[in-house]
Amino acid sequence: MRAQEELSAAEWKTILRRLRKLPLMNEVTICGGEPFARPGILEILASARQEGFYTVVISNGWKITPEMLRELDRIGVNRLILSLNSLRESVHDKTRSQPGSGKRVLALIEAWRSFRKPELAIEAVVMEDNAGELAEMARFVRDTGMQGTILQALAPSETHYAFGGHDSMPVLSPDWHKDDPAWVRSLDVLRAELVELLALKRAGTPIFNPGWQLKRMAAYYENPQSILQVPCVGPVSTMHVDPFGNIRLCYGLPPIGNALRDSPAEIWRSAAARVQAREAIVQSDLPDSEREPVGDHGRHHDTQ
Repeated sequence: MRAQEELSAAEWKTILRRLRKLPLMNEVTICGGEPFARPGILEILASARQEGFYTVVISNGWKITPEMLRELDRIGVNRLILSLNSLRESVHDKTRSQPGSGKRVLALIEAWRSFRKPELAIEAVVMEDNAGELAEMARFVRDTGMQGTILQALAPSETHYAFGGHDSMPVLSPDWHKDDPAWVRSLDVLRAELVELLALKRAGTPIFNPGWQLKRMAAYYENPQSILQVPCVGPVSTMHVDPFGNIRLCYGLPPIGNALRDSPAEIWRSAAARVQAREAIVQSDLPDSEREPVGDHGRHHDTQ
């Protein structure tokens, strides 16, 4: 493989063919970065569908037009997830550092309503600026007929170190969040929203986050180290393939193989996978009352 060069479309096709041979490996999510910023993305998405994957793509929506929505439907993409941090355009633009972004995403959602393909969901990062409108956003998704809402906790940008070609995430200070203006400090507001979100979820509003995750989100913003007490079930059901073909079972772990050089099946069954990732799932104190069965929670983006 070419050192530190992103995979070509042809190489991604090879990887998709190899991954499809794994038992129960039937869903793929293409994310970034921004997938539609790279050449050949439609070719890669078409290949994923041709291999029989349930195919999801996560985008900021900037490069997607109504015509592109129809092309994604023609290719057979099953679900598009748009990043939308607020229904207020000015707030979304502030959180994305891109003037006009909120207007584009909301216009794209309105255009989607005329033909409703592919499935559409939104993903919002929980921040100080939107902590009081999370339930409103969930109702907006429900009322417009979209497939669901995903709420993401704010994390340091270094979380995505793999996209720069680095094997290991830099060691972060436990106080990394204290100077971040997006960090939620209005905890009473957030708690009230989470109570409403749980009620909406119980009533059938499509919110992909499991209930225990919503219950614990305020605790995370009180103390981000509390996340270490929650098990990560991802390593038992997902593989992350970075832009260079390296396979990780979690963003925060070093690679355990390369999808072009090594057999994905052997990587999945390797000692590194077992010791490095899967045993970590039991190192938590999550009460049994808060555990939920492992499921697709609306087929959100667990596999990459």
